[in-house]
Amino acid sequence: ILPIALRFASEPPDRLLDFAHRASAITHRHPRSQMACGFYCLVAASLLKGDAPAAAHATAVQIAGAFYRQPPFATELPHFEKVFSLNLASMAEQEIPSSGYVVDTLTAALWCLLTSKDYRQTVLKAVNLGGDTDTTGIVAGGLAGVHGGLAAVPQNWRSAMARAGDLATVFEQFAVR
Repeated sequence: ILPIALRFASEPPDRLLDFAHRASAITHRHPRSQMACGFYCLVAASLLKGDAPAAAHATAVQIAGAFYRQPPFATELPHFEKVFSLNLASMAEQEIPSSGYVVDTLTAALWCLLTSKDYRQTVLKAVNLGGDTDTTGIVAGGLAGVHGGLAAVPQNWRSAMARAGDLATVFEQFAVR
């Protein structure tokens, strides 16, 4: 869902959420999945504007809290209690679920971002939570990458990626558009 946030970050929040929901619905149509994707896009858009992680989270809580009080999302709000908590960063690691379940993944990724100092620490914390480590790692890493930029990703990690040159070319083509 990160490409949606990157492409539509400057749109008004309701349009960004609409794009996120429509993209989510292709594979994950349930309102809960759409909400998780929407919240993620709101955080990413705020980070792109230069907000610190805690401020981006607070902005997403405010916007999403208002938007998701309407059907079909309102009945799903109780599932997002930790995601919407402004105390998420103060929760102990043992309180953070890490599984393939969309709400758990979003909660864990946000917690890792909010409790880490840089990209490397965010991603390592995400995969060390256990559970669905690749999913949590990529979701957390996407936000940490938006926050810190490409330079924040350790050079040895970037150069170790398969087909790094091809990925750099695709990235440049995407970023230019």
